[in-house]
Amino acid sequence: MVKMRRLVNVKNQTVIQSAILVAIPVVFIGISLFFRYQRGPYWLFSNSDPEYAYLLNSLNVIQSNPLGHTEHPGTLLHLSGAFIITAAYFFQKIADLVDSTIIEAVLREPELYLQIINSTILILTGVSIFLVGRSVLILSKSLFLALIIQIPCFLATALASAYRVSPEPLLFLISQALAIILLFYIYEPAFERSNKFPILLGIIFGLGVASKYTFLPTLLFILLVPTIKQKLITIGVSIVTFVISTSPIIAQYPKTFSWIYGAIVNKGYYGSTGEPGFVDLVTAQTNFQFLLNQDKIFFGLLFISLFVFILLGFLIKIWNLNSFVIDETNFSIVRKSYILLAFFLLISFVQIVPILKQPSVHYLVSLVSLSGLIVSIQINLIQNIIKKFFSGFKLKIFPALCLILCVAIAVLSTKTHSDALLNQYNLYQQELGDLQSLVNHRYRECAQISYYRSSSQEYALKFGDFFALGSFSHPLQKLYPNSYFYNIWSRQYESFNQPIDIKTFLNTQCAILRGTPLSLPQYEPYIPTLNLETVFESSSEAVYRIISAE
Repeated sequence: MVKMRRLVNVKNQTVIQSAILVAIPVVFIGISLFFRYQRGPYWLFSNSDPEYAYLLNSLNVIQSNPLGHTEHPGTLLHLSGAFIITAAYFFQKIADLVDSTIIEAVLREPELYLQIINSTILILTGVSIFLVGRSVLILSKSLFLALIIQIPCFLATALASAYRVSPEPLLFLISQALAIILLFYIYEPAFERSNKFPILLGIIFGLGVASKYTFLPTLLFILLVPTIKQKLITIGVSIVTFVISTSPIIAQYPKTFSWIYGAIVNKGYYGSTGEPGFVDLVTAQTNFQFLLNQDKIFFGLLFISLFVFILLGFLIKIWNLNSFVIDETNFSIVRKSYILLAFFLLISFVQIVPILKQPSVHYLVSLVSLSGLIVSIQINLIQNIIKKFFSGFKLKIFPALCLILCVAIAVLSTKTHSDALLNQYNLYQQELGDLQSLVNHRYRECAQISYYRSSSQEYALKFGDFFALGSFSHPLQKLYPNSYFYNIWSRQYESFNQPIDIKTFLNTQCAILRGTPLSLPQYEPYIPTLNLETVFESSSEAVYRIISAE
């Protein structure tokens, strides 16, 4: 009877702990959906880049067309998007909600399908956050550490990626899976020696690099694999997984690898200058400061991790590792935790240096995803120091205090991001309202020629189709026959499916040009050769009346 009661109590405790671990993923999903609503439609201003490019290339996958957006390479998102779109369309068809082809359905309601893709990835990410917490709970028997490892989903970088349709949400998800593998590496000695470790690591490497080349530094974790044979297994599985995940662009490998190589080894934005160099030292300091300001909490964690690593190394050198452990199992956990912390810092350095050429913190999303693991292992390492020097200290208090601090940081980070997002969206809405009111009042009869970052669904589709090799220009022209565009890269005027002679066009009607402000220095090379009159110019969007063609 007593044994039965104990089993019931253990089962009840497990259910309660699992319910607690569900809370953070659910809150994360809810907040992300709210932020998506707060941010506005995907066609609004810069929201369309790269979302519509990935959407229309997912349609290319469905149609077995060549892909046009392959530099990152981003192919895993193309494949995922194609699967999700097909599944959504299938259920819509069963429910008799659509009576058109899958291509026409998506081109008519692109926002709906973008929301479905994002929601699906968001739910899978929520599941991965729960699983990584559950893994810590099982392996370490600490609910506090299990909750702490889930907290990084509320850091600014993770939140800013969560509502996007871009490779970053997938990288966060994949890195959560990597965190689970590394947890088993730390806590389960048999797992390290089994073939599961190199195989699972290889799958993660292949999926990560197929999502975005910024995952490449994470491949250094292969050095954790103990034997040459296992390393070869990891390499082989990585290659096979990568090839399968990028199968639609195998013929374009030379182009993709050439772009990635140039972005890494050359100076300038994505290696645009062609001048050899991993980073431009002239701009590195300024760019690093810009990077740091985008997610101060994450970089604060990085600096603390470096301090803890150096401090522990100093103490280990003085007293040796055996001074911090109580048995052989604990020795293995502490040793592997310290090694993993070293690898995290090394990978962080290798990943940060190249992106100083195009400083944006979203390139570090895989590191942010792993930061919960790094915090939890540092807490475990520090607990061993406390055991040695402060034997009277109640050890359970330390992770509890760390959890309280992490929750406070998560709340602050979420509020800060929410305020910034709301302010930005309110500004966009106000500017867009003023712009639209002016256009409707003074230029209702004029044709509107949209260009880069124009806030319209038609332009967003044109942008996506441009990066999808124009595969859907004819159905788009049929759906939106009175839409006109200026392509800033080719400097041509176009409808969806054919070029336009701007001089002939202006002889028949008045026209306005609408898109990102051309007064911004970075857009100076793309200014069209037209006589323009500035009608409206804000921080996000502008309207120019075309007086004549030169």
